[in-house]
Amino acid sequence: MGRWSAISPTQSASGTKTDTPLLTTPQSISVVTKDQIADQGAQNLVEALRYTPGVTLDTFGATTFFDSFKLRGFDAPRYLDGLRLPLDPGTQFAYPRIETYGLERLEVLRGPSSGLTDRRSGRTDQHGQQAATATPQHEIVGTFGSFDRFQGAFDTSGADRQERASFSIALSGLARSTDGQQDFVHENKVFIAPSLTWRPTTDTSFTFLSHYQNVDNKRMQQYVPGGVSLLAESVRACSLQPLHR
Repeated sequence: MGRWSAISPTQSASGTKTDTPLLTTPQSISVVTKDQIADQGAQNLVEALRYTPGVTLDTFGATTFFDSFKLRGFDAPRYLDGLRLPLDPGTQFAYPRIETYGLERLEVLRGPSSGLTDRRSGRTDQHGQQAATATPQHEIVGTFGSFDRFQGAFDTSGADRQERASFSIALSGLARSTDGQQDFVHENKVFIAPSLTWRPTTDTSFTFLSHYQNVDNKRMQQYVPGGVSLLAESVRACSLQPLHR
């Protein structure tokens, strides 16, 4: 399963940019592993960080458009496999919504120790499936739930050993269709993440990571429009409308 599969991991790669034991890293770091995400039944990044100290969740309430949270009261930069995720230049809060099923772990780096970035409050590192396992592993998952939620996912990996080199291949994918908690909100999502690792020698390895997702959020965001929240007449009219089907 790998060193990141335990509920209580002993290493982190965010503080020093290397796999360093947490006990010898003089920084405030929390690691949420893939096993913990699965045990919590987390369906998005906000739910995966539910038990992480210093994180303020549900800033905008339930949404199918993006994951909104703050770290020690401030917006913190987010990274995926070492690359900073783009930020909406207009609103300054909308990040791409990364699929938790394809993540190997989440790492939250808090306080001045995040000086490696441009924020003192901290940073959030999201790490995808780094490499396939030497032992073949395969998984197929189907789920359904409230708000007409239907989801299918798969994860497969294996290694092809040759005389002098070894190739490992991993492939994760997901498709989802669901409504939101409010009326007139719907999400269609397709996600796939293949990776390839080449080990020419026992001391050298090269890993190619790729990530693709297509999110089709139909209709509208489920927030009360400014005109409704500011006008008393509109508020009274809106209060008579049901929030759920």
